[in-house]
Amino acid sequence: MAYPLLNLGKMLSDESRIRVLNCLVHRDACVCELAEALNLQQTALSNHLAKLRTSGLVETNREGTWIYYSISKGYLKPISELIKAFSSIKLSQDIERLETRLALRFDGKCRTRLNNQKEN
Repeated sequence: MAYPLLNLGKMLSDESRIRVLNCLVHRDACVCELAEALNLQQTALSNHLAKLRTSGLVETNREGTWIYYSISKGYLKPISELIKAFSSIKLSQDIERLETRLALRFDGKCRTRLNNQKEN
């Protein structure tokens, strides 16, 4: 049973991954929404999301070419409780920026997705 705990420790050892999990506890989001909310480059964010997904903490929902990330159902409550323990001003600001970005969704979907479809 030590392996899952060790794995969780590794995932939570990076501030950016904690910030990603904080946003995903709040709401599912695509990479472009998270990148803007967290002010991270999409490539760096994608690396963090890949690690979180491989660890089983995060799951995906593919809609066409877009992937929406969320906390895996079995981990939502424990991660929510851990995030509360890490609560900080920075995490609150991330959520505010995420809410601003999510408000741009059209019909529940990422607006960037719609803009890209119109260009094609």
